[in-house]
Amino acid sequence: MAGGLATGLLTHYGPTMSEHQLPDLAAGLRADHLRFLRSPDSRELYSYIESEGHPLLCPAAWTALPRQQRIDRVVSAEERRIAAGTTFALDTPVVEAVRALAADRTVPLVFTEDVLPAPSGLLVTAVPLWDLGEFSIVAASWGPPMEGFGPGVHLTWWSDVRTVNRQVPLMRDFDLHLPFPPVLDSRLIQADLPDGLTYSAGPLRAIVASWYALTDSGTEISEQRPSPAIGRALAAQKAKQRSVRVATTASTDATRQAILARAATRHSHLFGTHGAQIGGIDPSATPPGPSHGPFPAELDHQLPPALRRTAQLYREAADRWNRQETEIFQQYPGILEQLEELRVRDHGLWEPWCWMPVSEVARWLIQQWSVPVKQAFSDSVRIAAVGAWRSGGRHALVHGGVEYSQEPGERVPARALRVLPLPGVGVVVEDGPQIRLFLAYLDQPAGHDGGELILLDDEGERDCGFRDLTKFTLLLADGLSLTEAVKATSRYYDEVERKHGRVSPQPDEAAFVQQAALMGWFTGLLSAASVSDAPYDAGAVAGRRPTATWPPAPGLLPELVLWQMRLGEEA
Repeated sequence: MAGGLATGLLTHYGPTMSEHQLPDLAAGLRADHLRFLRSPDSRELYSYIESEGHPLLCPAAWTALPRQQRIDRVVSAEERRIAAGTTFALDTPVVEAVRALAADRTVPLVFTEDVLPAPSGLLVTAVPLWDLGEFSIVAASWGPPMEGFGPGVHLTWWSDVRTVNRQVPLMRDFDLHLPFPPVLDSRLIQADLPDGLTYSAGPLRAIVASWYALTDSGTEISEQRPSPAIGRALAAQKAKQRSVRVATTASTDATRQAILARAATRHSHLFGTHGAQIGGIDPSATPPGPSHGPFPAELDHQLPPALRRTAQLYREAADRWNRQETEIFQQYPGILEQLEELRVRDHGLWEPWCWMPVSEVARWLIQQWSVPVKQAFSDSVRIAAVGAWRSGGRHALVHGGVEYSQEPGERVPARALRVLPLPGVGVVVEDGPQIRLFLAYLDQPAGHDGGELILLDDEGERDCGFRDLTKFTLLLADGLSLTEAVKATSRYYDEVERKHGRVSPQPDEAAFVQQAALMGWFTGLLSAASVSDAPYDAGAVAGRRPTATWPPAPGLLPELVLWQMRLGEEA
C-alpha cells in the first residue's frame, strides 16, 4: 500500500498538528484503513496476530469455523463498522483533557448509551491518545455488538505504525465488548485492578472520556470536509458520512471539569438505581479457550488405538461445551459468577440436590438484567444447566452402550437421581462417527416436591449455541414407571400452558413411549453413577492425570473430566 494517504499524514503527529489538518488526517486514515481491511494482506496479518496467541473477539459460534473463514468474518465485520460509521477528530486541548482523566483511575468513568457520539464510528486524535511505550494509541473504532453478545458496543483501538511495516496504516492493539449497564467494565470504575487489566485500562478510559467530550455541550463540534482527493477515495470505497466532525475547546481545564461533572452524575444515578449489583464485573476476561487437558492432539500417537477415540471425544466435547459457556458469557457478562455467589449465599432455601432452581435464575435475569419474562425463562433453563455442570467441575459420563438404559415400563429411580454426586453432569453419547452431547441437571420446580430431571441436547450439532439446546424434562416421582412419569410431566406443563391461556396438542401413546425410551437412556446411566463406583477417569487411564475415583469432588479442575462406565459390572 505504498504512497497511502495516512502513511504520510502520520508524520504530522505532534504539537504542530493544526485544527485544519485534522479532517485530512482522520479521513485519510479511514480511507487507507478501509483499503487495507479489504485486501488479502489484512487477512494474513490477523491470522498472524491470532497465531501469536492474541485471540480475536468474535461470536462463540465462529470458533467452530476453519481459521481463514473465522478471520475473514472478523475482518469484514471491522470493515463494515468503519465504512458505516461517523468519523470524529479531537484537537490537542481536548486530548489533553481526556488523557488527564484517563490517567486518574480514582475518577469513575461509567459508560452509558447516551455517552456514545454515534452508534458506530472512527475516532482519530491530533496527538496520540495514549502512550504505551514503544507505540501510541491514535485511533479507535466502534459499532453495534456482534451477534450473540449482550447490549453494548464492539470497541477496537489502534496504534500508530512507528515500529511495524509502513504498509499497515493502523495496527490493531485491543478489542473488547463494552457493555451497557447493568454491567460496568471494572477498568472504568475501579482504581485497583488485577494485573491483567492494567494494560488496557488507560486506552479504554481515554476513549470513554473522549466520547464524553464529544457529547458535551462545552466542546465545540464542527463538521468539516477533507480534501477532494481523500473525499473521492472514500466515495469510491462507498464509505458513508464522508465528512469529519472535529472537536475543539478553548480550555482544556473547562473540558475536563465538564466531563468530571457528567461522569459523577451518571455514577451516582447508576449506583443509586442498581445498588451493589452493579460494578466489579470484568466483561473483558472471557472464559479461557477449551482445554484439551490430558488429550492434546499432538500426543495422540502415544496412545493405544482404543484411547485415541476417547481423545477425539474429549476434544470435541470440550470445544462444544466451551462455546456454550462463552455464548452465555457474551450475552450476560459475569452471569455465571453472579449466580454461583448467589447460590452460596442463599444455599438452604432450596433442596440440596438442586444447584439453583430455574425460577431463581429467571428472577435474577428479570430483576438484574431487565430481560423480558419469556426470554428469561427460556434462557434460565439453559443457564442453570451450564452453571450447575460448571460448578460441579465440568464432569461428563460417556454413554458407551445400553447396559444401564431403562425400559419405558421400568420404575423411575427417583431416589437415586436425587443423590447424584454432582449438581450437573454432561453425557457424551456416541452415534457412529458423530457424538451427541447432553447436560443433565436436577431442578426444583414450583408445585412439585420430587424434583425434575432436565436434559439439554445439542442434537450432534458442532456449532450448537446455548439457546439452540433442545430441552427434555421428566418429573421425578417415586413409584411411577418411565411412561407414567412422562405423562405426569406432560400434564404438569399442560396446566402451566392453560394458566397462560394456551392449549398444547396432546401426544398419542406412541409419543409417550418414545419419550420414555429416550429418558430411559439417561435415568439408568445417572442412577448407576449415583450409587456405584463404576465410572473411571479416562485421563487417569491414559496415564496423564493422577488417578481419581468416583464420585469426584466438585470443582477441582477447570477442564473437562471424562468418565467412562465399566459395562457389565453391578451398579
